[in-house]
Amino acid sequence: MGHAHRLGVEDASLGGVLAWYSLIHTDPDQIGALLAEFARCTRPGGGMAIGFFEGPELVPFDHAVTTAYFWPIGVLSSQVERAGFAVTDTHARTDPGVRRQGTIIAQRCA
Repeated sequence: MGHAHRLGVEDASLGGVLAWYSLIHTDPDQIGALLAEFARCTRPGGGMAIGFFEGPELVPFDHAVTTAYFWPIGVLSSQVERAGFAVTDTHARTDPGVRRQGTIIAQRCA
């Protein structure tokens, strides 16, 4: 297939996109472009699910390979909506002893 910056598929050809911890190393300045590419490829009414590290502030942290980012759910949700999706559900998991986890579920607007 392709890279998140260029998925290599036709416009509106996907029923959905799953980005499960695959964007955690993306510089916050680049996240809008990736989400716009996901929107381009997703048909109206199609879905998107994003899994990420959640936190009260958008801050970098050291991760196994390279820098990763904690995203507040509201901040990342705004980016998702700017890209052409409607956020339908969010969830934060804050189990003791592990990094906070976030989930955003969204639907591509018409």
